[in-house]
Amino acid sequence: MTAMAPETTPMPNDILLDVQGLSVEYASPGTKPVTAVENVSFSLRRGEFVGLVGESGSGKSTLGFALTRLQKPPARISAGRILFGGRDIRELDAEELRRQRQGGFAMVLQSGMNALNPVRTVGNHFRDIFAAHGHVPKDARDARARELIGKVGLDESVLARYPGELSGGMRQRA
Repeated sequence: MTAMAPETTPMPNDILLDVQGLSVEYASPGTKPVTAVENVSFSLRRGEFVGLVGESGSGKSTLGFALTRLQKPPARISAGRILFGGRDIRELDAEELRRQRQGGFAMVLQSGMNALNPVRTVGNHFRDIFAAHGHVPKDARDARARELIGKVGLDESVLARYPGELSGGMRQRA
């Protein structure tokens, strides 16, 4: 068996995400697959922000989970390519995908309150994540948490607060 590097495609330098013909379906044994996302294509340039709007059940979350390869069975990507920085994330192995999620892309869910433990401070959440992933040395964790919280427009005092003390938008950014 020969290992191959993930496929890369030349792209203009300012294109960060290029989605081509992405389709996602839900399939259960003995049933016909149901297409939830069909033939979606778009490009996102560096510095651009995109909002996805649609009716409940229209496939917004399914698309988001597919873009980050977080979809769970019975969902599966049935067609298309997802190029992030010119690499097709569908081809990344688990370790490459983990590294890409750390420094490249993420999905911000609407339900920020549900993602945070209400009896732990925001700072404790950051320290737990850094410890679990092992990519920030223990003595640098508080500084890194202050840096990251500042990047999303929050004051560092948020790190000492509990999720219930924050607005919904602040919880989402945290």
